[in-house]
Amino acid sequence: MQHPAPPQATLPATQPATQPATSPATAPVPPATTWIEVVRRNDGSIATTQPLKYPVDLRDAARLIIRDPVYLCPRGDLWITRDDAAPTPVVLKAANNEQVHVVRDRVMFVHWATAGGAMAPTLIIQDGRKLLRVDFNGRKPLSFDRAFDWSRAFSWFGRIAVPSNQGASIIDPGKLTEHFVAISDETIKAPVRILLDARGVLAWRVDGPAARFVDDQWSALTPDNGWPTRIVELMPLLDGSVVQLIRSDQSPDQEAVELRSVSLEAAVAIDEHAVVKLIAQLSDDEDTKRDNASAELARYGPAVWSILDRERAKQPLEGQGRIEELLATKIKPRLGRLTPTSDDLQPACYLRDGGVVLYSNAGVEMPRGNGETRLTAPAWIAVRPGRSVQLLAPALTDDAMLGKVRFDAWGEEWIITDEIAGPRRFMGNHVAPLVAEPLRRFNKFFGIDSRGRWILIDDAANEALIIDPFIADETPRLPVWTITVEGGSIGWNDQNWPVQKLGGAWALVEDRWQTMKDDEPIRTFAPRDTPTTAPADTPLLEEPDGTKWFDGQTHLRVIRGGEKIEFELPPEALGSMPATLIRTADRLFLFNAPGRVLRFRETPSSDPPLKLEGVFTQDIPNTDEPTRIWLDPAARLVIAHGGNKLAVLFPEGRVPPAIAKMMPVTDE
Repeated sequence: MQHPAPPQATLPATQPATQPATSPATAPVPPATTWIEVVRRNDGSIATTQPLKYPVDLRDAARLIIRDPVYLCPRGDLWITRDDAAPTPVVLKAANNEQVHVVRDRVMFVHWATAGGAMAPTLIIQDGRKLLRVDFNGRKPLSFDRAFDWSRAFSWFGRIAVPSNQGASIIDPGKLTEHFVAISDETIKAPVRILLDARGVLAWRVDGPAARFVDDQWSALTPDNGWPTRIVELMPLLDGSVVQLIRSDQSPDQEAVELRSVSLEAAVAIDEHAVVKLIAQLSDDEDTKRDNASAELARYGPAVWSILDRERAKQPLEGQGRIEELLATKIKPRLGRLTPTSDDLQPACYLRDGGVVLYSNAGVEMPRGNGETRLTAPAWIAVRPGRSVQLLAPALTDDAMLGKVRFDAWGEEWIITDEIAGPRRFMGNHVAPLVAEPLRRFNKFFGIDSRGRWILIDDAANEALIIDPFIADETPRLPVWTITVEGGSIGWNDQNWPVQKLGGAWALVEDRWQTMKDDEPIRTFAPRDTPTTAPADTPLLEEPDGTKWFDGQTHLRVIRGGEKIEFELPPEALGSMPATLIRTADRLFLFNAPGRVLRFRETPSSDPPLKLEGVFTQDIPNTDEPTRIWLDPAARLVIAHGGNKLAVLFPEGRVPPAIAKMMPVTDE
């Protein structure tokens, strides 16, 4: 992500050139050198936050708005541009041992190479309207400057491959030289795409011509050597051949597409031993291994056909059938194991790793064995470098509409984004929002760094939202698990664990439902120490040190060590039912109205000495006569009501993973 450089701080015209002699000296602000310093200087409200030793679940991670330019390099490091950073040469000296780098320069690309036995970075930076190379040896300008798309650049054998709006370039960052090929057509505004093939780099303009860089030179790929002039997408195979998705010459409107295959060289060395090993796995007892072997073999082209023919008779019937499926590509090319049923394939969106998601309304067929196929329609197909072609899962695509959604991929992670729901993460059987509604303006997925930080951006505001699992979210939250025992009852046992009973009885202990013994009592009436009504002189809460809390309707009054303190409740916290006050490790929770919980924090050095931090209403039982409200041994707040309902509240704002696995997706 590239942002405008932060503006230089300026003084008003009326500011005196020097400060009066009596003014206290202000200590200079030290350079920002670490991630947590960047976080604090972007958001002063978390100045005391310290990174955690172990990551929290992503939904419990802090959502941090960073207003500085942010770049994610191929190694997975974060590069952040700030005026108050240390000089770039100083940062580069320690870069190999750091994961976050705060620099003064606006980073466009980072090329990592081995120098002196260690990895060393070379930066391509934007300085005004110029591009410069910055490394240990200093700064040198690039003599060539195009409208490069650095977000799709990659390092390749000591060089940098990068597309531009004019064509594609192979840049040597050490020699500051460029091999450039123009891939232009004045009538086409589609982007230039680049991909690695078995030996070189392919570059083409979508719906336009192509070129290839091999043996240190670019060569045009023309109809004379099997390359049409309207290429939609390319899929390089491991044996040096390429599957082409092209505009059909036979289509009246020239919008239909077809698959073709072409070889780039006479022969490319392949690992025959690895191919034979994959062929043997086609008859494995496990379905997954058979499917994976088929998918991997589908990444080869004509170079393996003779091996498949030779090994076919040696295989069991299952393996023979799968070899027949693979050899069918002799007649008609496929997308991996997928056979399009129509000529309506089209790119739905391009991925940052160089891949593409294709869409077919008519769908694709996939072999099921025994000569049978399965039709999936419509079909969303992921074609990614270095991976087998795959169908996107229905749970990810069920609500997707072409032109209305965007898919992003990072490693094994998939994200779907639309204007209404914002970015959502694929969880295997459902998609979960990455951000709440106020933050949905950050609707462009940017990547995940090597520490597991997720980066989303808002292009309009030039800001980044970074979800950091090593910083817990401090936004007041109170997750609720609602449990209804249809035809049964609820209560608690003598240890104060919540209990549900339907035939047998189970207690919700710290991380599981535990079966109760037949003779173990279940309590269903509030104990005497939790009265449903409380006279004015009856404490709401009496703590072990003798501190007593009173009222809970219009005030909270506390007597501690002979000192009396009174706190007036704000209008939104006034009570309408008998109050219950519960202390957790560092907070107070007040229940004094149906469907609402109030969270307070003591602030002894402030006035007033209590701070209302949160008013929670979502999923809180709307009853003015709860059976009981209590703190269980796992420090969970529990509300029993209605004879068969439990509401389990998590005061820390996070649901423990073991409990989350037990909860329905809607509650989670």
